[in-house]
Amino acid sequence: PFSVKLAGDDTSDLGTFEGYGSTFGNVDLGGDIVERDAFKASLSEWRQKGLMPQLLWYHDPQKIIGDWLDMTEDENGLKVRGRLWVHGDMKVEEAVKAYNVLRGTSVKGLSIGYRVRDYET
Repeated sequence: PFSVKLAGDDTSDLGTFEGYGSTFGNVDLGGDIVERDAFKASLSEWRQKGLMPQLLWYHDPQKIIGDWLDMTEDENGLKVRGRLWVHGDMKVEEAVKAYNVLRGTSVKGLSIGYRVRDYET
């Protein structure tokens, strides 16, 4: 599930999107299966810091393209909401590309980077 909120004249919502960064119980492209509560501890740590992870273009730490507004774990997985930097002084070229992909008709998806603390093979 993935949705994009397109704004009219109100630029405060321009580039806002939401979807799942990871879903539970399926085999991902890396061959991993993420289980329920996988993000519980890290989300708590981020909340305690009053910060969010960086929103990156293709996992590139040199290309920050927006802000995460919310991250929660629900019954389906890691639900995220973010805003791309697509207007004003914050405008970033890669964010505009990402926004155009979201608005277009091509396949869409989110991806997260993570480090596994506890796992079984």
